[in-house]
Amino acid sequence: MPQNKYAQNAPEGKTFPDFIAAIGFSAGGVEALGIFFKNIPKDLPVAYIVAQHFPDDRESKLPHILAGYTDIPMEFAQDGSLLESGKILILPPGRHFIVEGGRVVETKVSADHPVLIDTLFESLAIEDGECAMAVVLSGTGSDGARGAKMIKEEGGYVFVQSPDSAIFRTLPESVIMTSAADFVLAPDRLAAELVRVSTHVLENRPPRPNSPDEEMLSLMRKLTSILKRQTGLDLAAYKQQSVVRRIERRMGICQVADFDQYVAFLRKHPEEAENLAKDMLISVTRFFRDEDAFSRLKEIVIPRIVEESRGRVLRAWVPGCATGEEVYSLAILIEEGLQEAGMPDQQVKIFATDLDRKALEIAGQGLYPASIAEEVPPLLLEKYFNKQGDHYQISRSIRERIIFAKHNVLKDPPFTRMDIVSCRNLLIYLQPAAQQCVLSILHFALRTGGVLMLGLSEALGDMQNNFSPLDIKQHLFCKRGESPLFLPNAMQFSNMPHSIVAVPPSQAPSIALPERTGTRVNEVFTNRILSRLNRTCFVLNERSEILYSFGHPEKYVSLKEGRSSLNLVDIVPRDLAVPLSTALENVHQGNQPIHYAPIAIGDHRSVGLIVESFQPEKNEQTFLLVFLEEGPQTEDIETTTFDLSKSYQRISDLEQELRVSRARLKELVEELEASNEELQTSNEELQASNEELQSTNEELESVNEELQTVNNDCQGKITELTKTNDDMDNFIASADIATIFLDAELRIRRFTPAAARKSGLLVQDIGREISAFSHPLLALAAKAAEQIIAGSANIESVMPHESGGLMLMRATPFIRKDGHRTGATVSFICISPIKTDDKK
Repeated sequence: MPQNKYAQNAPEGKTFPDFIAAIGFSAGGVEALGIFFKNIPKDLPVAYIVAQHFPDDRESKLPHILAGYTDIPMEFAQDGSLLESGKILILPPGRHFIVEGGRVVETKVSADHPVLIDTLFESLAIEDGECAMAVVLSGTGSDGARGAKMIKEEGGYVFVQSPDSAIFRTLPESVIMTSAADFVLAPDRLAAELVRVSTHVLENRPPRPNSPDEEMLSLMRKLTSILKRQTGLDLAAYKQQSVVRRIERRMGICQVADFDQYVAFLRKHPEEAENLAKDMLISVTRFFRDEDAFSRLKEIVIPRIVEESRGRVLRAWVPGCATGEEVYSLAILIEEGLQEAGMPDQQVKIFATDLDRKALEIAGQGLYPASIAEEVPPLLLEKYFNKQGDHYQISRSIRERIIFAKHNVLKDPPFTRMDIVSCRNLLIYLQPAAQQCVLSILHFALRTGGVLMLGLSEALGDMQNNFSPLDIKQHLFCKRGESPLFLPNAMQFSNMPHSIVAVPPSQAPSIALPERTGTRVNEVFTNRILSRLNRTCFVLNERSEILYSFGHPEKYVSLKEGRSSLNLVDIVPRDLAVPLSTALENVHQGNQPIHYAPIAIGDHRSVGLIVESFQPEKNEQTFLLVFLEEGPQTEDIETTTFDLSKSYQRISDLEQELRVSRARLKELVEELEASNEELQTSNEELQASNEELQSTNEELESVNEELQTVNNDCQGKITELTKTNDDMDNFIASADIATIFLDAELRIRRFTPAAARKSGLLVQDIGREISAFSHPLLALAAKAAEQIIAGSANIESVMPHESGGLMLMRATPFIRKDGHRTGATVSFICISPIKTDDKK
């Protein structure tokens, strides 16, 4: 099972965790964090590091908030704080930390691009690999996407809050875009999956057998067959240790304890084959990775291939392009080189291939998180990228130069006539035999003088003599010599036996190509024997191309002027070519040996010709053996005298078939080119439509943000208005003054409780004209209001009150802020008589 490498070195009294979970979030993530920890048990053997984007000048209340959700102990991290099982370390605001030696260590980062979460995740991936867990919750921006992908590459686990459940979805979507997420769920379900995975991996990891028994080999063959049939990925080419680790990781996620159960699970759940293949193919890539290597590429390679491509198309190939960062880096450098050389209109075709279709979709969009600003030089970022919200998109002029396609470099035919091939960090995942096959294919794909760029951890191996070094330190090589006309070993690699099993690397069988030394000795012996027998032998493939020759081949074959061919029929004398072609065709059809003798070749020479088929083992490739012998025939084989006249009709028929086939082939090529042009046009239209939709989406988001702002303002004004209204109601009620509010048409707008008591007004009277009432007070009010509406100033009059005192009627205009009269206000105020002091 995964075991943290520092667990045995924990200080006395401290329990080091089996897993370390780093949790990153920003806006809107506090509530999600609380729900997450609410569903995490206190005794889980996991240490937690919480990283939040938070202003430096504000005090974080996060521990106080989390205390309401969980009993797990927590504290603010300090430089050197120990990671303990069942404990939460909260990174303080404005400070960056990495994981190192079982502790969190403070570090410095660029102030221009504060990647707090990425810094933490990347260090965790390097330090703890399979024991690392990345949890990404609600937030804005893209900080954390790159680090989460790196944790996935190192065998860790990535948990992402579903965008639908997040208050701010940009941060989770940035991680999902990289295809690194293992789980995309709401916070409570994320917690449940983290508990489930960590518990299952610790308790149910399948035991590895001591030896690759037949049952395990059989299961592995079944798994490989399922994966190859459903995804096209052949595990035989990949390093065993990496394959075993990835399989065990997927078994942990699927909660499968036994290897045979996992094979059955694959059969029942086809989507799991895609997940396993995606785990096998994931690679850590970034723009201009290994800055010195790309700097040397720009200095010594790009100017050279640009100059050599004058008058033709410049061609480049990036196999294993993943999500496209490397191929876009190369395309940008080529574009810069063309501009410096004054060739901006030069045609360029860049082929970017990978087995992972999802990764190709991401690469085709050319949309990356804002954190790439850490990788791309500012000038290139401004020149070749368009800012779209929290992301950057490669400019259309660069994307149009690149053709993305699904392609298996070990199985599918390679691209040809390449000026440069960049194959970086692909070979490190392959077994040595597969590495050499890939290098042979890449050598075949390059023009003479073309450039091969490998990763800093990769080497040429047995292909050193086929390349000249341009920069050994940065692994830049130049193709030396011409390519062979065929690649039998490389192109047949996919047919090699499956030999990977879930056992330790030291105990597993390995794939190896035939021993070259032994092959050379066998050739010497065979040549010596056939020479003594005065025989010459050719070993041909099914296309009649020479694979090996023994004896004295120089007596029968010669290269003619023009394009070279290794087809034996093309390079033997004319007198021998016709019977040889006929014999080969008869062996293909009847699979029986053919012996022609004598066949005159020249004035005084005649030879015997024997052709037979040969298959080393069942279901393997069939070879053709051609024996030429001068003098008396020594084999007791039925001999046929070759009649040349009988072959003329056959030759005529074959020539006619060839002419028809060539014409049909030309039509097919033209149709294919037309279809390709239509597809390219459709692709451009789709890209344009996609860009328009993205622009519309951005506009809608802007409008939505504006509406949200207006809504917030309205909510604030409503709240203020409600408070003001409450204040007015309480003031009117406490003043106990009879007041009637009228509009410009003398309709009642509202009245105070005191007015209702004095005049008998009811709530349903609101909206009626005041002149419709006969009450004396209301009649006085109507008369005064008419004068106010007509333009009079304030009107006041005193009248006797039924209580014996006096009543003041005051009518005033209702004036808006712009100075217009929109009604009148009439108040009735009781005036008490002045009391005198009789004793005075």
